[in-house]
Amino acid sequence: EMPDTGDFQVIFWQTVADQIRLLPFFILQLVGVMGVFTVTLIAFRGKAKHATRQVPYGLVFGVTGYVMTGLVADFLGTTFKPYIRHELTFLAALFGGWPGGLLAGALTFIARIQFGGTPLWLLSLLDTLVFVAAGALLHAWAIRRDVLSVQLKDVLWIATVKTGVGLLSIYVIHRAWPASITAPLLLTFLISRITMLPLFFGSVYGLLLIMKIDAQRQRYQQMQLQQMESRLQASVQREQLLLGISHCLKTPLTRLRLRLELLTDEPLKQDFEADVSALDGMVMTALNTLRSPDGQEECTPTRLDLLIRHLVAEPIYLNTRIDTQLDPITLDLRAKSMACALGN
Repeated sequence: EMPDTGDFQVIFWQTVADQIRLLPFFILQLVGVMGVFTVTLIAFRGKAKHATRQVPYGLVFGVTGYVMTGLVADFLGTTFKPYIRHELTFLAALFGGWPGGLLAGALTFIARIQFGGTPLWLLSLLDTLVFVAAGALLHAWAIRRDVLSVQLKDVLWIATVKTGVGLLSIYVIHRAWPASITAPLLLTFLISRITMLPLFFGSVYGLLLIMKIDAQRQRYQQMQLQQMESRLQASVQREQLLLGISHCLKTPLTRLRLRLELLTDEPLKQDFEADVSALDGMVMTALNTLRSPDGQEECTPTRLDLLIRHLVAEPIYLNTRIDTQLDPITLDLRAKSMACALGN
């Protein structure tokens, strides 16, 4: 039975003023929950392939709710206390299913009895079970969602469902025990459940954002690991290829050197030896280049004029007229590659 219009307006605005006054306590609790959740994710990092699915949500949210209830009760010391135990119970069931929801519900309900007293404990128990059931029913929908693809409309949907469940629980309790719910208390319940809609929306969005950042970090680390494995595999394959090339090329070069020893024409022998040495040098340069991390010869400060004079001094160029009166000049270049280019 509701009071008359005058009393109703007084109770309504007084209740709204009380809810506004208690908003900082709700916000502090929600921020604390996000902090505990973040610390838990960090603690479980590296202990499982998918840490966000391995977190014992019931224990995390349940213990957090127990501590928050004790702190708020001790700080305020009033009959009605701004607990967020229903929000935590719903989240635990949403993320952790029935096991998580029941565990969190049990811990927060114990806190409610310990710090809030035994009045209306049966109504409180039924209220808790309603939130556990609602969150557990949404659990199957939640785990099918990729946390990286969650949008604001999904968060709004979760917050709206939770608020609707809160209003439904008040209706069920009031229908079951009409004498236990007075008009002021019913009005307080209704306003508090509606007031929590934007705050719960913000908390869910914050928690999902934390999970999204953690999932992105995990995927980035996985991508880096895959890239490292690919580079290592490519490096092994390249090393095997180099060993094969080195073996295949050095064998005929060795045969050429042995056959050069049979030549009796000394000038011709010197020319052939110069060609074989040049070929051997080019093979070694190519192999060393392929062994380098970036597949290129290192650039080093080199005297270009000295490089040319050294090149011209090889036997193959002795019968060629080349002007080597060059000004001294030092360049950063790939010396062996430059010598090969100038030789060509």
